[in-house]
Amino acid sequence: MTSVAMDRLDQPIPGQNARPPRMLRGWVLAAAALMLAASGLMWLADAISSGPLFPLRKVTLDGDLHHVTEAALREAMAPQVHGGLLSLDVAAIRDSITALPWVRNASVRRIWPHSLAVDIVEQKPLARWGDGALVNTAGDIFRPASIPDGLPELQGPDSRRADVVALFQALNGPLDERGLNIAALRLDRRGSWTVALNDGAVIEVGTHDVEGRLTRFLGALPRLRRQAGRALERVDLRYPNGFAIQWRKTADTREQNRNGKRQ
Repeated sequence: MTSVAMDRLDQPIPGQNARPPRMLRGWVLAAAALMLAASGLMWLADAISSGPLFPLRKVTLDGDLHHVTEAALREAMAPQVHGGLLSLDVAAIRDSITALPWVRNASVRRIWPHSLAVDIVEQKPLARWGDGALVNTAGDIFRPASIPDGLPELQGPDSRRADVVALFQALNGPLDERGLNIAALRLDRRGSWTVALNDGAVIEVGTHDVEGRLTRFLGALPRLRRQAGRALERVDLRYPNGFAIQWRKTADTREQNRNGKRQ
């Protein structure tokens, strides 16, 4: 009898549907969803009131840095780094970092749940440009608070900056092979080029066939040095079929000149 009674519990009662009407089921599900949403909103509101979601706890800095200091980065980022990781304006943080003179590029990304990763590409100065500015290896100008010592100087109209940088880079290899380095490369408003070397010699190149003239002269320079046995003082390449060289006077030459004047 017990068994039969339990079997009948599973059967529908005569005159009633086996399942609730479809509309009733819909209302029940909707009410349950609203209750869940309300509880979720209550949890979110409680979390916000107690503090930011995913609070920022660590910032990692990466990059081959020589001029960009951690203190400068912290100062630049400070106005933007507040609240939780979710609310951080990553683009604004990046802009504040790239505004630093020695930063060429930067990327900023969230590392969930509590970290921020900052990757920095520092400027690589190629030379000084004019007064108080540096030019990087890509030919871009930047203006740091102080200029490092020992850099060569490039001068020219801003509209010809790319030409000045390109010639400087083209000459570095051939000059280095001969133990020489550029101290200054100048392009004046008339379009005439002058190269000052690190040993004090000056080369007047002129306006035409600049690379060709310099290449021919540098090719002949080792032989000319052996013949003269002296260092360069001044070179003029502005001749159509040759060049003029003034050699630096030695101590013996200066003494001979003084003796000649006395006679």
